[in-house]
Amino acid sequence: MKEISNRSALFVTPKSPFKKWASQYNEEPGSDLEDRLNEKHVYLIDLIYGEDLRHILEPYYPHIFEYELLTWNRIRNEWPENRDLDLFLQWFDVTFCDDVLDLETEPIETEETDISKNLSIIDNKILTKSSPPVFTHQYCLSETFFHLFIVLIPVLSVFTHVLKILRQSSKNRP
Repeated sequence: MKEISNRSALFVTPKSPFKKWASQYNEEPGSDLEDRLNEKHVYLIDLIYGEDLRHILEPYYPHIFEYELLTWNRIRNEWPENRDLDLFLQWFDVTFCDDVLDLETEPIETEETDISKNLSIIDNKILTKSSPPVFTHQYCLSETFFHLFIVLIPVLSVFTHVLKILRQSSKNRP
């Protein structure tokens, strides 16, 4: 057993107001909605002792709130407008853990995840690059035309070339 000596943890569990909001945006047909709504997340933070939960959450809750919302809906203008600490605590149960212990023998593997770098804007909608985008009709239409255009350029080029050859061969016929 190894103690992770420079981290504490926040254990975040969704409450019913968040579940009600999130269930509107279940994009994965066939997935078990109830299982997804009951997912819990652990966030490692700097080692902290002896502070109240609100004070501990103050620098971290905006990032956690954003991540939790992004997992369900990547369109920011459909998020709650006033995402303050009070709303966060209405939507999530948070447990603070002083000590983080690793019971495994293999080293911990990490992967950088920077939410702000992992966003793209399409038609004023914020979408993550790592997840399938939320398709709006406008986005689907513009993407379809883009792909059609990419495919048609070479086809039209070949067609134009064939027409030139046919015109030349018809001019050369007696």
